[in-house]
Amino acid sequence: GQRYPALVRLPGRPDLLIVCEGIIDALTDATAGLHAVAVLGATYPSIAVADTLSGHADGREVVVAFDGDEPGRIAANRLHEMLSARSVNCRPQGSTDSSNRWGRRHDGRLPELHRYC
Repeated sequence: GQRYPALVRLPGRPDLLIVCEGIIDALTDATAGLHAVAVLGATYPSIAVADTLSGHADGREVVVAFDGDEPGRIAANRLHEMLSARSVNCRPQGSTDSSNRWGRRHDGRLPELHRYC
């Protein structure tokens, strides 16, 4: 079987909340020391999701970290717009890789993926 590297543990960043497209990516980020939540795929960003996330942002910067495929980009832009309309400080991740894929390809170094750590 394929051997996965251990994730590099990040210094605490309580000022960030990472919103991932899937559970595996959120678990990858959380294992690396980041506050992360998941929506259940690119079709799920909705008004209810944006309302829930804005209620839990608690002044943190929200990073929308969806997959870099077309559905992921469309959903990330949509969620970003909805969160911004709710005065949530948010931004896109800026990478085409998911957290889990990046961690496997780059020896678990998520700081380079998220560029804010």
